[in-house]
Amino acid sequence: MAARAHAEIRVIVVFHGFAFRPAGAQPGAEPYDLAEGVNVPMLVLHGTEDEQAPIADMRRMEARMRALGKVCTFTFYDGARHGFAVRTHPGYAEDAAKQSFDEAKRFLATHLRRLWIGVRHEWRPTDGSRSS
Repeated sequence: MAARAHAEIRVIVVFHGFAFRPAGAQPGAEPYDLAEGVNVPMLVLHGTEDEQAPIADMRRMEARMRALGKVCTFTFYDGARHGFAVRTHPGYAEDAAKQSFDEAKRFLATHLRRLWIGVRHEWRPTDGSRSS
């Protein structure tokens, strides 16, 4: 979960993600176990027929996030497989891809706008000098 490692991440959108590592994956922490440390709004877009990250696992992740009081939205696409939003993936599904991209745009617009409102914007060149 990148949001735990990078404080500058303010919102997360996940396409066909994993709650648990699939068999044969490199060892490491399970996303499910890292959920407590996620403190930014998160949208998860997932297919109901994802063969690599079963819907039951994602429902468990959804329940965990809600139990932890996290700001999260899980959207499931009926019949969509793993990779439904990737044109070159065998699981690509045009309708689910379009719907998920639209949902992601709405989610980002909503949550990024909330971050922007009330924040004083000051332009700073990359060389560190300040400009008005």
